[in-house]
Formats: sequence, structure tokens, C-alpha cells
Amino acid sequence: MNIRGQILGALLLLTSICFAAEDKITLRWNVKPEERYENQVKMAIDAGENGTLFATIHFAERILSVTEKSITASVFIPGLSVQTSGALEAAAANFEGMRRMSYERECDALGKSLSIAGNSALSTSVDLVLPANPVGIGDRWESTFAPNAEIGDVKITYVLEKFDANVAIIRADLQESDKLSVIKPYRFTVDRASGRYKSAEGGLKMTIMGLTLSVTFSQRTIVPVKLRSNGA
Repeated sequence: MNIRGQILGALLLLTSICFAAEDKITLRWNVKPEERYENQVKMAIDAGENGTLFATIHFAERILSVTEKSITASVFIPGLSVQTSGALEAAAANFEGMRRMSYERECDALGKSLSIAGNSALSTSVDLVLPANPVGIGDRWESTFAPNAEIGDVKITYVLEKFDANVAIIRADLQESDKLSVIKPYRFTVDRASGRYKSAEGGLKMTIMGLTLSVTFSQRTIVPVKLRSNGA
């Protein structure tokens, strides 16, 4: 084999090794103390003839400490806006009460909340919990959330849909019932370097105490504008 053939063979070997190494990926929170993240959350609640609610909430987060067992962050809500109609106008005061609220949140390296404001954390919303083991496209793992006492625990099955060098796209499938159904698929775009998600969206319909609510949300990271995988 001539020199050109040897070089080509070596390049092909290296390429195959790189692709093989990316068959599965490991996702973890990779954050450092004093790092700051700011997120904007938009929520829409439609209760039909009972009214609507539209809210935009700004969350500012600062990493306080990182250990092998947990990550602690301070969370501050500097501002929000809410518009309501009908019977849902009564919920506006609850949202306004969140303005300038601050608390500490502790989670593990998979992003699962351990405590909020010093109390054991109960997952009442669909959030992303990263897989405990390396995953490839199509692999699944599970968690739960409890939207309220009437509905109880709902199983979440996460699926890695695709990934590249910078991000991973994860879908969250909810266990549906006569009280809960998905109206917009839940998806998270995860920054692979930090393990934090850059954006998320989803929606569900719930029936609580005879009242049916359609709830959709979207979330995006606004600070840092580019997470570390993109050079920030």
C-alpha cells in the first residue's frame, strides 16, 4: 500500500472510531458555582367558557454550590406578566404573588429536584430528568410527576430522538388517562456541554374537579445567549 493509501486508511479508521464513540452519549449537569442562567417561561391555560390565562415569567438562577451528590442554586423571579379572563381571573393573584420571589433549589446531576426552599421536592410539572446511563437514539428512561392529588402520579417516558455534537433532542411521553392527555408533544433541546436545556415546549389537557383545562408552555434560555457548547 502506498503512502496515500495508508493515510486514507488511517483517516477512515479514525472516522469509524469517532462515529462508534457517538453511538451513545452521557448527559449530566456540568455547571460551576457562580454560573448564571436566565429563562423565560410562557404559559397559556384555556378553561373554555370558564376563561383563559396567559403568563410570561422570568426566572434568574445562580449556581451556589456543586458537590458529588447535589447542585444548589438560588432562583429569583424578577418579573412576570399575566392576563386573565372569566373565572381564571381569580388565579391572577397567585401569579402576582410570585413576583420578586426568591428561593433555593437543590437537584442532582441528572437535573431531578431534591428540595425546594428547604422542603422535599415533589414534581408537579413536566420537567427533564436526564438518563442515569449512556443512551443512544431511541433509548428510553422513566420518571414521574404529580400534577395534583386528584390525578396522582403520572409516568413520564423520555426518548432520545436525535443528537449532534452540540445538542440532544429529548421527547417526554406522558401516561395518558381519562383525566390527562397530551395536546402538544413535550420536547427538550439540551445543550450537551452543560446538560441544561436551551428550550422546551409541550401541552396537556387535565380534568380537575370536573373542570377541563388545556395547558401549554414554552421555555427558552435567554442568558447565557449561547451555552458553552457554542463557545460562550
